[in-house]
Amino acid sequence: MLLLASAAFSASAQQLASKKGSELVDAKREAITQRATTAPTERPIVGLETMSQRSFSESVLNSTASGAPRRMAPLATAEAVNLPAMKGSVVYSDLWTAETQDFGFYDVATSAGMSFTKLFETGNATYGSVVVDGINYIHEAVDLIPGWGLYNYYVRAYNVETGYMVSSKSSNVASMAPAGLAVDPTDGLVYGIFLNASGNGYRLCEVEYNNGSPVVTQIAALDGSWRSFGIDKNGQFYGISLDNSTFVGTLNKINRTNGEVTSIGSTGVASRYVSGMAFEHRNNRLFWAVCNEGEPAYLAEINTTTGVATKLYEFPNNEEVTGLYIPTPPAEGAPSEVTNLAIDFP
Repeated sequence: MLLLASAAFSASAQQLASKKGSELVDAKREAITQRATTAPTERPIVGLETMSQRSFSESVLNSTASGAPRRMAPLATAEAVNLPAMKGSVVYSDLWTAETQDFGFYDVATSAGMSFTKLFETGNATYGSVVVDGINYIHEAVDLIPGWGLYNYYVRAYNVETGYMVSSKSSNVASMAPAGLAVDPTDGLVYGIFLNASGNGYRLCEVEYNNGSPVVTQIAALDGSWRSFGIDKNGQFYGISLDNSTFVGTLNKINRTNGEVTSIGSTGVASRYVSGMAFEHRNNRLFWAVCNEGEPAYLAEINTTTGVATKLYEFPNNEEVTGLYIPTPPAEGAPSEVTNLAIDFP
C-alpha cells in the first residue's frame, strides 16, 4: 500500500507496510506493496510504515501465532528494573486475527512476565497518538480503495478517563500524518514531525487541536527521513532520523525555533516501522518502542549523550506501540489529591 496524496508521489517512499516478525509475513507485505505500486522506485525518503495497515492472512497467522509463546527477553541492565509506568496506542499484536484486531490505548508491559492491558478501544493509531489535557488524540489512515493507495487521515479524540470518543475529524492530505508527537512540558504545547503536503519530505511543526481538528503550523522543513520524536523536561527537542537503506536510526537534537539538526549519534538499531518514543520527565530518561522488520518488537532506552539504544526486553506478543506515553507522577513530597471533601456550614 502507498501513502499518497497524488499519483506523483514516490511509491516506495509512501508504502504503508505491516510487520509481524516472520519471513512469511514480510513476504506478504512485499507482495501487497508491489501490487499497489505503479510509480517509479525512487526513494527520496522513507515513508511512514506500520504493520497495522495490512490485511490479515489466516495462513500466515496460523504459521506465526499458533506456535509456542515467545519467551520475553530478560532485562538488559540493573537500572532497567526501575522503569516508569507506560501507556500507548497499540496497533498490532501476534495474538490478533483478522476478526480480532484489538486497537486501543494500553498499559504497556514494563517487566518480564507482564502483559499489555487494554484500557479502552480506539481506532487504528496508524501514525501514533499524543495525550493532551486528559484527551488521547490518535492519527489514523483509512484506506479508501484497497490497492489504490488513496487514504483519508483521521484525528480521533478519546477521553482517557472514560474511554469515550469525543470527536473525529478527517482530511485527505498527507500533511496530517505525523512521524512522532510530544507535549512540551515547559509550555504545554504540542509539537511533532509531520510529512509535508506533497508526502515527499518531513517538517517540524507545532500542533493545536482545535475541538479535535488539528491545526498544523510548520516551523521548519527537515532533510532526510524521520521516525520518532520526543521532548525532554527542559524543552529540548529530539528526533530519530533514518538511513534510507538500512533503516538504522540516528538520535538528533532539533532546534525548536529554526529546525536546525545536531546529530548526537547512531542508535545502533533499525526501526523501519512507526515507533513510539517518550521521555520520563522526572529523571529525563528516553524510551523507544522499537519495531523493525523480521524481528520481535521491544522496548529500548536511548542514551541522550551518545545516541546508543539499549534493548531492555522484548514485548510478549510482538506488540507495535505507535504512541508511547509516560505519565509524570506527582513530585516527591507533594500533597496527595484531596478526596471525600465535604463542606460543613455551622
